[in-house]
Amino acid sequence: MIFRQLTKTLSLRIIKSHVTTLQVPFCRAFGSTPHCLAAVESVEAKRTPKKESSPKKASSAAVKTKTARSISKTKKEPIPKPDEGPKKPGSSYNFFYSEKMQKIRAENPSMRVSEIMKKVGDLWSNSSEEEKKPYQEKFTQAKQKYDEAYKKWFESMTSLDIIRQNALRKAHKKKPMKDPSYPKRAVSSYMIFNKWLQTQPSAANIESITERAKYVAEEWKKLSPEEKKKWEDLYMKDKARFNAEVNEYQKKLANLHV
Repeated sequence: MIFRQLTKTLSLRIIKSHVTTLQVPFCRAFGSTPHCLAAVESVEAKRTPKKESSPKKASSAAVKTKTARSISKTKKEPIPKPDEGPKKPGSSYNFFYSEKMQKIRAENPSMRVSEIMKKVGDLWSNSSEEEKKPYQEKFTQAKQKYDEAYKKWFESMTSLDIIRQNALRKAHKKKPMKDPSYPKRAVSSYMIFNKWLQTQPSAANIESITERAKYVAEEWKKLSPEEKKKWEDLYMKDKARFNAEVNEYQKKLANLHV
C-alpha cells in the first residue's frame, strides 16, 4: 500500500515536471486519473494560442524624444547680430604676427600653427622698441582710418536705425548706442554753480582737480537758501527745456514705423 502510494506520487511528479514534453497518449497510458487529466488539460491550455495583446503605450523616454524632435523642427530663427559698423583694426602685434607668420610658414610648411604662434610670440618679446616702431605706426594709421570711417557710419544713422540696433544689442546683452539727436539732459543747480565758479578768478590759481572740487563744495555750502534759488531757477528752466525737447523727440519717433 505504501509502495503504491509512493509510485503514484512519483508518477505525478514526473508528469508535472515533464508535462510540456509528454503527449496526451502517454498520459492516457497512466490511466484516466483525475491527476493525469489535469495534466493533459494543462498541456492543452499551453497549446492554445494567446490572444494578441493591445499595443503598449509609448514609453515616456520615447515621447520625450519625439517631442524634442518636433521642437527642434519648429525652433525659432536666431536673433540677428547688431551692426557694429567698420571693423576695428588689430593691435601693433597683429600686424607683426601677420607678417612673420607668412614668412615662417613659407620657410617651414610642415610646422604646426601652435608652434608658429609660439615662435612669433618669442620674436615679438625679444624685439626692441625700435624694431616694434614700424608696426606701431601701422596701427596708428589704421586706427585713424577706422575712427574716420566709424564717425561717418555713425552720423549716417537715423534715430530709427539706432532704436533698431539697440533692440538687437539688448537681446545680445551689449551696451546700447547713444542717439546724438536725443536732447541734452538738464544740468543740476550745483553743476551750474560749479561751472560758473570755475571761471572766476578765485578758482584760477587752484591747479589740483581734487582741491577745486573741494573748493566748489565749500562755496556751495556757504550759500544761503535765497542765494541758491538763483541756481535752482536756472536748473528748472533747463529742465523745462529738456522736457519740451524730449516730447518733440518722442513725437518724431511716433511718426516712424519701428
